[in-house]
Amino acid sequence: MKSAPELKISPEIATFTLVAVLKSQHLYSEALDVLAVMSRKKGADKARIKDEREKLKVIQMSVGDNR
Repeated sequence: MKSAPELKISPEIATFTLVAVLKSQHLYSEALDVLAVMSRKKGADKARIKDEREKLKVIQMSVGDNR
């Protein structure tokens, strides 16, 4: 299976709200991309990002999305 290209996300719009929207649309890999951008932002909430990343990986494994 061909993987989707990495999502190009501006740091200005990389937020937990965007992560929630992507999760609700079952776009888990894209949500992980947003979290990666967020983790590089100054003052990032690293603990919350880590928690969201772990939750997303569990969801991906449960639905068989290993991208």
